[in-house]
Amino acid sequence: MSPTALRASDPAGADALIVQGVEAGGHAQSVVGLLPLLAEVQRTVSLPVLAAGGIGDPASARATLAGAQAVVMGTRFLASEESDAHPIYKASLLDADARDSVLTGLFDVGWEDSPHRVLRNSTYERWEDAGAPPNGERPGEGDEIAGGSPRYASNPPLADMEGDIEAMAMYAGQSVGAITAAEPAAAIVERFAAALRTG
Repeated sequence: MSPTALRASDPAGADALIVQGVEAGGHAQSVVGLLPLLAEVQRTVSLPVLAAGGIGDPASARATLAGAQAVVMGTRFLASEESDAHPIYKASLLDADARDSVLTGLFDVGWEDSPHRVLRNSTYERWEDAGAPPNGERPGEGDEIAGGSPRYASNPPLADMEGDIEAMAMYAGQSVGAITAAEPAAAIVERFAAALRTG
């Protein structure tokens, strides 16, 4: 059992626990899939559990709620109309499928030694084609690509940035293939709620 979950279960600690599976986009510390991780945590702590990672459609939310009290969706809301993600980033999310989401440590400038899940892009493919060299030997290292950010920076592309947006860190979970439209956040919530009510 994870030491974090055990610490959170202390009476003086958290009111609830977000359990994040390895399917999640962005910076992730889990190496275990969400469903087995939920089962393990539920056996150990009595806190309400919120599930995160790989939840992008009502069917995956329904399956996850068998072991959690609520779901947390990052990638789904990143592709919402209200999100401050750059339009190129949003379009990339809508065009991607689960295989385009990779767990790596590549985008580490500003956030070292932390695995993260991103969309495969030109920076990733250029590094992969070069034989996945270590930090300091990566192709184009130090190049400024967009918004004043160097290649391999950990910051994602925001709406007001200019430059080679596609080459930046575009965080996305494995649920990305289930996301096909940028919708208003309220519409996403209503659609999920309606689907879960009808079972």
